[in-house]
Amino acid sequence: MNPILQTALWCVLLVSWGTTAHAFKEPGHRAIEAAAYESLLKTPAGEKVLTKLLRYGVLHPPSVPALSPTSRLAGDFSSYNVRGLALASHLPDHLMDRQLQQDRQCFHFNARGSHVTRVATQRFGLPKGLVVDAYLECLGVADSLLRSIMHSPAESNEQSVGMYALMHLIEDSFADSHVGRILPTNYSELELSPSKDDLWAWKIVYVKPWSLRTWWSYFLAAPAESHDKARLHFSERQHQALIETRDWGYLIGDADDQSPTATNPVYEARKQECLRAAERLTGRALDEGDLESEIVAPRECLSTRALMAAEAIENLLVLVSRYIDKVERMGRGKLSQNSDVYDIAPDANQSFGAAWTAYRQKYLGHVDETLTERMSEFQPSAPWADVESPTSDAGVRPDQRRGDLVYPADSLVPRQHLSGGVGLSTEFLPSTPLWVTFDAFLAHTSVLHDTISPLDMLSYAVQLRLPMEDEFGERPVGLAFEPGITLPVPLSDLIGNDGTPFSMYIGVRGRAVYTVTSVFQDQARHALSWGFGGVSLDAVIGNHVWVGLDAPRVLWGYDFWEGRLKERTTTWSVSGGIATHVF
Repeated sequence: MNPILQTALWCVLLVSWGTTAHAFKEPGHRAIEAAAYESLLKTPAGEKVLTKLLRYGVLHPPSVPALSPTSRLAGDFSSYNVRGLALASHLPDHLMDRQLQQDRQCFHFNARGSHVTRVATQRFGLPKGLVVDAYLECLGVADSLLRSIMHSPAESNEQSVGMYALMHLIEDSFADSHVGRILPTNYSELELSPSKDDLWAWKIVYVKPWSLRTWWSYFLAAPAESHDKARLHFSERQHQALIETRDWGYLIGDADDQSPTATNPVYEARKQECLRAAERLTGRALDEGDLESEIVAPRECLSTRALMAAEAIENLLVLVSRYIDKVERMGRGKLSQNSDVYDIAPDANQSFGAAWTAYRQKYLGHVDETLTERMSEFQPSAPWADVESPTSDAGVRPDQRRGDLVYPADSLVPRQHLSGGVGLSTEFLPSTPLWVTFDAFLAHTSVLHDTISPLDMLSYAVQLRLPMEDEFGERPVGLAFEPGITLPVPLSDLIGNDGTPFSMYIGVRGRAVYTVTSVFQDQARHALSWGFGGVSLDAVIGNHVWVGLDAPRVLWGYDFWEGRLKERTTTWSVSGGIATHVF
């Protein structure tokens, strides 16, 4: 098989089966979150922060009793906790739409596939789409999540747009597989913190896309200058790879980009300290390979990147705790609330807006500071609208130029994977029957990887035959039912197309048909048909137009009027109509 076609086929299959786009692995998210909690629990002030957040519903209490310090944590992801606090920042990786769909990539601080081809303007030798547009969109998602937390903390968690989603986004921003940051000048010297005069340390330069979602843009697009430039950036260093070793970069060890190439006594001492801490946690001796498992790695095992992420999560919790009760006194709004909470200040101190800006500058800051300074409440008519970057020397205030992608939180709630179409179908037979059709391409409503089973791929169609005259001059009516299994292929997401959404549903169907024809005034011809309904190809264009093909359709039948089996028929069918719902 042609290598490009083989690559394309594997990409389609992997995306369709819900390949998970991790940055830090799920155990990494839990370890970073746990490290933040442990740090807060060391002081009475930190305990008050967590108690307040639990009271307001910003954090979940554990759903199971706290495990003893020497217990190995269970394999059930929902039972992870640290000292009684539930660990849940890894759960956004289980949401299907946030893995597959282009406007959900920022939940992992990832760029869209289309961002890589925006190369008409380049920044720092990279496509502007990765340096500017993707960064602004992800910062806009962070801003929306924070609004939902402040206005409706418990409800936002229930709808997966709350604190755990924001923690996940921030944690992923420190993964080298997702975001290109400037490393501290003393990073290679194995220092855990940058020097005070290193003003560029950990600043974001660009956001990386997932290579599984961008292969089309690079290899199969028509030759053009923009695509030729974009191809220069298709490398593991500037993308999240399909199989990503940097996802283990939260641990000290071989995947840590701070790991020295030669044996270093300082780094080896950190490894030994990590193994001793892990032994205290599990009650048995471990080696480095055991750390890449389901245990919540202790703080001593975290890389410098992960420690920076833990510090960012700790200060995010403190920030929200400081202002959450001020929003309570104002009165909470719905998740789509857009009223400005940024002028709220505890007593006469720093306003919430100033505090959130300072947080962004420290932990999500861009090398172009004007991109970080202020978030406006402007939502473009289309979420993929291009965003022009203000420049430092433009002579225009950033807030007068900004048009950020700040989504209402309601638009970020996980989507149900439910698709169907209503329209007309016909078969290529001498009688050319016409059927009114309802087709459920994808009938399940699950949004979690963990709950998807083969039954979730069941699809079906129900058809009613219209009394159109056939080749015998009769007007039969009938009912057909087609059960089957279907695999969704979100092509527009796969190829990084931000234009008209386009999805395909590929499956196989069985078919059973009952027809009745009035022969005489008091008699009727009854017939049954059954067999293979064909391989089904259903295309949904723009979330509104549905076109389908089923072929080959091979049926056997029995005619009750004649009292005998009918000859096998082979045909094919086309359908068209309106798509009722897509993802």
